[in-house]
Amino acid sequence: MRGINNQRSDFLHKLSRMYVNEYDIICVEDLDVKGLIEIGNSKGIRRNIHDASWSKFMFMLLYKAQSAGRKLIAVDPRNTSRRCSCCGSIVKKELSDRSHERPYCGFSSDRDYNAAMIILFAGLEQPVAPIEPKSQHHASVMQVLAMKRDALPFRVG
Repeated sequence: MRGINNQRSDFLHKLSRMYVNEYDIICVEDLDVKGLIEIGNSKGIRRNIHDASWSKFMFMLLYKAQSAGRKLIAVDPRNTSRRCSCCGSIVKKELSDRSHERPYCGFSSDRDYNAAMIILFAGLEQPVAPIEPKSQHHASVMQVLAMKRDALPFRVG
């Protein structure tokens, strides 16, 4: 079990370092991870949230961004997966729906991509002091969300 924890920590350190080295502004959802674990509908969801080490990743990202002079912007997570990134309307969907379809404006995309765009737009609307001397790169939250999906929790047994 200790080896798995070390592997997870190593992965989170490398991923957070990559984001801080690559981007001047990083936008993320301001998730209440403890609250999500407490109100999780099933034991499996609670375990997956815990296994993904979201809080640990956010802590690493925060302290590395601060020490490197980067900006980490946390945005309100309400409706980030329901709001259309094209027209701004709320689109009702179930957790199992993996695509975002908006017939009125014609926008269609992957659910995570749409949510990432909403988080990015919300983060960039917040005032940010200019960063010198590098040109600004904006981190796509889609990449952070993709990390959550791609980094499957380690299982023993």
